Amino acid sequence: MRKGPSTWADRQLRWARDLMAALADSGVAHVVISPGSRSTPFALAAVREPRLTCHSVIDERSAAFFALGQGKATGQPSLLLCTSGSAGANYFPAVVEASASHGPLLVLTADRPVELVACAANQTIDQLKLFGDHARAFFDLALADDVPAARRGLARTAAQAVFRTTWPEPGPVHLNARARKPLEPEALGADSPDTGSRPRTPRPARPVAAPRVEDVDALATALVRTRRGLLIAGPAPMGEPNLRPLVSALGRAAGMPLLCEATSQLRLGPADRYDDAPWVAVIEPLVRHAAFAKGAPDLILQVGRPPTSGGLLRYLSRHAERGDVRHWVIAEHGWNDAENTATDLLTANLGVVLKELTYRLPSRPSVDPEWTRRWVEGGRLAAAAVDDALAAVAAGGALSEGAVARLAVESVPEGGILALGNSLVVRQIDTWGGAAGAAGVEVWHQRGASGIDGLVSGAAGAAGATGRPTLLVLGDVSLLHDVGGLALLTGAGPAIPLVVLAVDNDGGRIFEQLPVAAADGVSGSELDLWLTPHGRDLTVAADLYGVPHRTAGSVAELEGALRDAFASGGPFLVVAKVPPHGAAEENRDLRRRVAEALGETGRGSP
Repeated sequence: MRKGPSTWADRQLRWARDLMAALADSGVAHVVISPGSRSTPFALAAVREPRLTCHSVIDERSAAFFALGQGKATGQPSLLLCTSGSAGANYFPAVVEASASHGPLLVLTADRPVELVACAANQTIDQLKLFGDHARAFFDLALADDVPAARRGLARTAAQAVFRTTWPEPGPVHLNARARKPLEPEALGADSPDTGSRPRTPRPARPVAAPRVEDVDALATALVRTRRGLLIAGPAPMGEPNLRPLVSALGRAAGMPLLCEATSQLRLGPADRYDDAPWVAVIEPLVRHAAFAKGAPDLILQVGRPPTSGGLLRYLSRHAERGDVRHWVIAEHGWNDAENTATDLLTANLGVVLKELTYRLPSRPSVDPEWTRRWVEGGRLAAAAVDDALAAVAAGGALSEGAVARLAVESVPEGGILALGNSLVVRQIDTWGGAAGAAGVEVWHQRGASGIDGLVSGAAGAAGATGRPTLLVLGDVSLLHDVGGLALLTGAGPAIPLVVLAVDNDGGRIFEQLPVAAADGVSGSELDLWLTPHGRDLTVAADLYGVPHRTAGSVAELEGALRDAFASGGPFLVVAKVPPHGAAEENRDLRRRVAEALGETGRGSP
């Protein structure tokens, strides 16, 4: 018979090594570890599992977004590992984002044995179901056990936990692992303790959510009868660009204008990707133009999550109130009906649904060609107005937020990642960024809970895990909120190919475009509670963490800074200095230009 472990600590380490091996068997490749004592056996086991790449991140909040960024970019969960007590609570914002955006994430919190719970023991809190309903599943692991059935159960639990991060609804899963002192085995050599014959890890197959035939038939019948339809697409995960030809084909077959935001993975790419499908290049100024937006669709087909555009959401809500507009939503996960206007929801694999719909449509559906033409022509005129406004900025040499958005989109190299911050940035990219770009570019975002937290850390995780050149565009307040994320860019491991482009307008300027800015009786000092002007030199943070940096105050300077930043291979911080009130003024001017450009096109209903 094989000799068992000589001490409790040896047995505990073997238990932890069984766990890490089973997680690696199940597809986990990265482990993000924050320092602590109670997690010692699990950290040792992770470091000694050759199939796992370990990352050390001091701050648990930053670590959690770093791991989530990896998962969003690769489609596979990374493992988070921390000690007991309040450490796991710092994961909460990233867990919320993972849940809301269906991002795979696996959390392992080390915990104290049950005899230390509820008795004022040091660094001990109730960690059972710490993340509540935000976690897709929770597993409380027993203390180390040599019984073969227990070891098999541990391998099964690991496989089950990884599986639940991706199916049936992707998101975070929480493992709580108890450990008892002594935590360190007597022999710390790489080959001890003897793992013996390790239990086999089950391999579950992930099914495809195929739609029911009758549901696809019902939607196809509705499309055949539609004269004035719209297809809209909001934020989607990376890995979805293969849907673009399917959306193009459906748009052509159904004669529906295609209104796809930058985060949909359907919009950005080489100019020749824009085929003869009815794509609408610029959306927000059109739906804000009262005369143009007056006409109502009779069917709205929403692909995936609701759009980010406030103007488009209001347009959909306003017309849905008429009661005779069918609003179909097709998505793989979740209940995607932000304005409570959906009449029909179809939850299934998007690729399958889009193919089946196009196959079922006749070659000449009964569409109103004038409806489609006016949307496409309106989008073209709005795009021309955007280009004219940017040309005026370029002629003056000064830098504007619109110019930053356009240069950002155009600077990402082939096969790269454009990572977008929230608040004002994602909206500026949609309005000013255009639709052209290098081949193979995907958009990384955190549009689940849509917070400004963890953006640097998350983008660093995406860039590091994929090795793809990545440009993160975010606001100055977002950078200050996750300034510690810069520490991830200059660690001991391989250089992370991330360029951080911070738009420095001295505060949260999106609030200048919200009703609070125009409210009667709100003074300038009171408005600063929302604007939070900071007056900081953002490059000082880059110096602290050893990140090369450049400040740009003109179009030419920003072009050169982005070119040099990507040539360096990263990491790099570029600070784009723009006027504090420039975005609000620039967007008002654009709406005026679009109204003038629409002319007759904007009168009456589309």
